[in-house]
Amino acid sequence: MLGIVLDRGPWDVRRTACVDATAWPTPLVSKYREASGLDGYTVGFLTAGGEHADRLTWGGLPKAVDSNEAREDGVGEYDADVTVSGFLRNEFSQFRQAGGKVVFVFGGAANQPIEATVSDVSAIVGLYTKAIKNYGMTHLEFDFEGGFLADSAAVDRHVAAIRQVLQAHPQLKVSYCPPGDAGSAAGLNTGGAALLGKVVLAGVIPSLVNIMAMSFSPGSPGSLVEASTAALDAVHAQFAKILPLWDPKKLWRRLGVTPMFGKGFTGETFTLDDMAKLRQWATERDLGCLSGWSADRDSLRERQGSDRPDPNGAVWDTGIGQDPFDFCKIIAGYKTA
Repeated sequence: MLGIVLDRGPWDVRRTACVDATAWPTPLVSKYREASGLDGYTVGFLTAGGEHADRLTWGGLPKAVDSNEAREDGVGEYDADVTVSGFLRNEFSQFRQAGGKVVFVFGGAANQPIEATVSDVSAIVGLYTKAIKNYGMTHLEFDFEGGFLADSAAVDRHVAAIRQVLQAHPQLKVSYCPPGDAGSAAGLNTGGAALLGKVVLAGVIPSLVNIMAMSFSPGSPGSLVEASTAALDAVHAQFAKILPLWDPKKLWRRLGVTPMFGKGFTGETFTLDDMAKLRQWATERDLGCLSGWSADRDSLRERQGSDRPDPNGAVWDTGIGQDPFDFCKIIAGYKTA
């Protein structure tokens, strides 16, 4: 490791569900909490700003519209630049004042992380610094996947930037959310493992490695819950090689899992019973975080009048027989040590 080790301790948002803040209608975490009892949400996605690639924005958009406020005269429309935006800022602030926790997610499957489009590390640090101040951020999660993980220069820029950001913000905790697999190459893929290795080598110990357990290669166990736990076992083994002096319990406390609620991209279904089994498995290991994609799908908003298609081709809600927020309610019942 290089220099002073930056370890902010284990993750303290133990129960969460993902929220796409730019979905329509605009989700409100306070309403989700009222309906489900779940008090933590990972909210995204903060990415490079499309045509304005040097900006850090909500969903790569120039403008972000809050449907709860929207009117024809422009009320409810905000600059999407997260360094200055007021989009959902009051909602998040009030939610946290009431005891809730918000994790801000950078990256995602769509658009590009800011490190992919801005080559100056000091500029990247400046963007993160302004965003953190604007929204009062205390928890950051980096959802890096696909081509970004293969871009070693961009990954190096991220590692250099996040070390500086952490040094300047002692209140911050960081999480990484790479894809996990349970097939012949179980665990993190080459890019995900390389990212984690570089982060730790730079002296940054993530508070959480929260694997995406949504799509598995051939050779994975038959059920999605078995594939999810096999992927976690494999990532635990990889993490143990990076931090060989840590005992197994301490490592489990730094791992989390995010399955996809209901029908997934490949047609497989993660059921409510699967969620309950995964919660029990997590409880036995005192897993650092139990999460899922997504609270928006779990709200069943498609059945309540939304006709917006899912960009990935899946149904906009979970696609299974359930009541609103059944998955979130199971996660809300996750009891930790």
